[in-house]
Amino acid sequence: MKTNEVYTWRYTDQYIKNLSYPYHCKERLAIVKKDCNGKLIYADMYWSSNNFVFRKEDIGSKIVVEYYCNLNYLEKYHSKDPGKYYNQKDIFVLHSQNGYRKQYYIKKGAKRSKKAMRTWVMRKIDACEREMEMSQRYIVKYKEDLSKINTDINNVSLF
Repeated sequence: MKTNEVYTWRYTDQYIKNLSYPYHCKERLAIVKKDCNGKLIYADMYWSSNNFVFRKEDIGSKIVVEYYCNLNYLEKYHSKDPGKYYNQKDIFVLHSQNGYRKQYYIKKGAKRSKKAMRTWVMRKIDACEREMEMSQRYIVKYKEDLSKINTDINNVSLF
């Protein structure tokens, strides 16, 4: 447990039985920081404050944690979707308010990935090709509608 480490967390199966709305206003993502007395605490990231904190002593009996990352080894990525440029193993997403606000981080020194970039471009090409195919079907259908309007206007369904 070190300052700036981030952990996912959840209540233990036994402890959660006694709680109502156990995860309300909780992100289940906690950062290790020092409290006002200099002791290390886990602070849930929902409000980006110390609204909900727990201590090392709570782990096992009340809380289960799993290491996610250490901010000391990451750099903030200031654009959306770093997945277009970097391998997934190099990307970390810290969110608050149940994913409403996201901050992207990449490992310090991470290099752009040809594979990730190719994959992103190929997905875009596939999406465009599907849209073109759909548009071509619409064109055929609309041309048929035009022809029907001239011959049997009451049997034309437009969409």
